[in-house]
Amino acid sequence: MRDMHTIDYNLALIKPFGAHGGPTAPHLDLPQSAYEKADALRDKWKITKPYVVLHPGSARQEKLWEPQRWTEIIDYFGRDNGVDLLLTSGSSHDEQAHVAAIKKNTQKEIIDLSGKTDLFTLAALIGQARLLVTVDSAPVHLAAATRTPQVILFGPTNPFHWRPRESPAAVLHGKSTAPVTEFSPLRPRLPMTEISTDAVIGAMDSLLSLHAATQTS
Repeated sequence: MRDMHTIDYNLALIKPFGAHGGPTAPHLDLPQSAYEKADALRDKWKITKPYVVLHPGSARQEKLWEPQRWTEIIDYFGRDNGVDLLLTSGSSHDEQAHVAAIKKNTQKEIIDLSGKTDLFTLAALIGQARLLVTVDSAPVHLAAATRTPQVILFGPTNPFHWRPRESPAAVLHGKSTAPVTEFSPLRPRLPMTEISTDAVIGAMDSLLSLHAATQTS
């Protein structure tokens, strides 16, 4: 397991039963109700522009990035009138406390949908987003399955095992301001504090610019 991506490992488990040669890219078929609920949220919150989803939460505290860093991201991209910023999270007490700490010192407007979506509705919102920015958590895999570009912050988990392989993704791990391009099954556990605000902003700018370029080409 240590030397394999999680998808390859799980597929290997069922290979003895005759399941082999199929696609390795995740795919997600959502019910129509999920898109209807996502549309209703966009109408209610007057989300009319392309949007970026920020999902800072995780069930594991060691995966969380500092609230002040998220606040800096919101304030930086809040100056861009071309996109809306959506904040999402689970409804647990710890995740809601993390979101409250992020919003406490935010100077720019953000649409707070934290705790207001079920899993399918969140997947539909992410699937129609311009970009997802998140820590290593479930939304990573929702974005991978819907081919939504994303910036992912890894710390205590190794991106070798969990990174998206079939969709645009900038993986940040450690102090480097550049996304990780070489992945190894042996990689140290690193504190989330090593990831800088500048690294995240740079990765976001890069993926947003790439999307804009493909739309005009």
